Amino acid sequence: MSDQNPSLAGSVVAVALATATAGLVATTQLTRGVAAVAGVSAGVLLCVRVAHRSGTAARVACGALGAVGLWVAVGLAAVAPLPLRVRGPLVLAVLGVLVLAFAVTPVRRAWTRALIEAGFAALLAAGLLRSVLVPVPVWYPAVAVWLAVLSWDTAAVATAVGRRAPEGAGTRRTVARHLVASVGVGGAAAAAAVAGYAAVPAVDSTTGVAVFAAAAVVAIGVIAVSA
Repeated sequence: MSDQNPSLAGSVVAVALATATAGLVATTQLTRGVAAVAGVSAGVLLCVRVAHRSGTAARVACGALGAVGLWVAVGLAAVAPLPLRVRGPLVLAVLGVLVLAFAVTPVRRAWTRALIEAGFAALLAAGLLRSVLVPVPVWYPAVAVWLAVLSWDTAAVATAVGRRAPEGAGTRRTVARHLVASVGVGGAAAAAAVAGYAAVPAVDSTTGVAVFAAAAVVAIGVIAVSA
């Protein structure tokens, strides 16, 4: 594949983090299954990146199966026999996985950055709505935003690294170093946000939004400065 594609290692990690965000939004065994379908389908879609060695048929098969699986996951989330306050965030989260997966495959290189940002927005909104519509533990808003920010940051770094250097050990090390730094910075920001509300057993809607917004601003700001 062209070295202008996002780093494959970073792409895989970004999709995994997006799937983890969707799994966090899921509230039942059924919805967690939907999130798992989305994650597996995103992985199949990414196989397009390595199936080029097997010919056009393999690439088409991976692309078709992955895309169909992702849209099936969105449909399952939309029609799940659950209240709208549960289904809504789940649909957004699964859409976030879908869009991010298409961004790093990539469907079209010119769209990569816009799709990464759109996927991040969907994941962030999913966590926000989940925090507002359903009572959540005190750690939930900060952890949800942390995972969403990590998926966005890893996808963005994978794209930047892929444009500068061909796929290889050096590229993987660059992505790994940045991921470790982002995990540390984001984890510290999330821990600080949770610590401020450690005495509260559950977060109501207003407090949840406040914590979520504060964690998002801190995490994105610090990562942007350190990038």
